[in-house]
Amino acid sequence: SLRKRCGSRNIAGVAVTAFIVFVPMALAVAGILQGICILLGIETQSFLGHETLRQLASGPWTMSAWIVVICVTIGAGIFEEVLYRGLILPTFAAVIGGKSAWGAIIATSIMFAIMHIGAAPLWALVGLFVLSIGLCWARVKSGGVLAPIVIHIVFNTMNIAFVYSTTL
Repeated sequence: SLRKRCGSRNIAGVAVTAFIVFVPMALAVAGILQGICILLGIETQSFLGHETLRQLASGPWTMSAWIVVICVTIGAGIFEEVLYRGLILPTFAAVIGGKSAWGAIIATSIMFAIMHIGAAPLWALVGLFVLSIGLCWARVKSGGVLAPIVIHIVFNTMNIAFVYSTTL
């Protein structure tokens, strides 16, 4: 089982390590692919990789916008991590089997990226796939979903802060 393959439960250390390694990697991959898509004429230049971010950037910061922010940061961070890293990852690990969790990590990350189709362009989906690998790694190394929840909330909060900073 995935639990038997889990690491130390060093939640803070795992969360910080995963964030430092995988968030810049996800942003770099997405940025490079976005540049390629712009050069090929597939995409127009945009600094925002998610429909919710575009909507927040285009509207006033009302109470409704702040409710969306709370749902996107805390709500999505908890819900998506419980679903993908808490339920789907261990299920894939049990079905795929093997000595390593990497098959389950890749399968879960593909599902996570696919779930964002329609809300994010292709280049952002690949970035989300990379981020998901980091979230899965954090789940396996920490032995629970708290580390990926924290990473996910901080990642989404960082993106919201970027949007807010561009609308000042």
